[in-house]
Amino acid sequence: TSLFSIRNDGRVDIPVGPVNIGNNLYLDNNEIWAQNSNNLNVKAAGDVKIQPNDGATTAATFKSDGNVGIGNTNPSDFHTSARNLVVGDGVGSQGITIYAQNNAGSNLYLADGTAGDQAYRGYISYSHSAEKLSLGAGGQTRITATNAGLVGIGTLTPDTLLHLEASDPVLKIRDSSTSDNTATLWLQ
Repeated sequence: TSLFSIRNDGRVDIPVGPVNIGNNLYLDNNEIWAQNSNNLNVKAAGDVKIQPNDGATTAATFKSDGNVGIGNTNPSDFHTSARNLVVGDGVGSQGITIYAQNNAGSNLYLADGTAGDQAYRGYISYSHSAEKLSLGAGGQTRITATNAGLVGIGTLTPDTLLHLEASDPVLKIRDSSTSDNTATLWLQ
């Protein structure tokens, strides 16, 4: 029995496995897996693409420069400040879902280090149990929105539609469209 055969068109046929390659790598039923908790390293001279069998679409692209595209093949074409991970193909609606347990949290952290609050200097966080969305800056929650539609700035527990809290709170309204900077605040 042969381990593989090479066709005239250059394709390699591997019979139904498992096929052991070098004691630690196996090919079996459309899977490649490493034995004994070894890492599976994929190396290529160029990009690595994950495609369905028909090859008509690309599910994910790992560019040689380290950028990753999910649903696209060109993540490196996007703005240099935000192309490490690009999701979507630009056709129709696109999205990312963070799926968490109903009594836990879903988080997106913006880090500038790994120690202390450097790991979450900025963040968007949602508490599923409290049904509360928090927006953080400087490692602290600055804005909180509740499931009742209450918004707090400077407080974690807003109790009115808009709750501003600080040691010396100021609400500034400025009209930049006129030379005298007059503005109007309507309270009804």
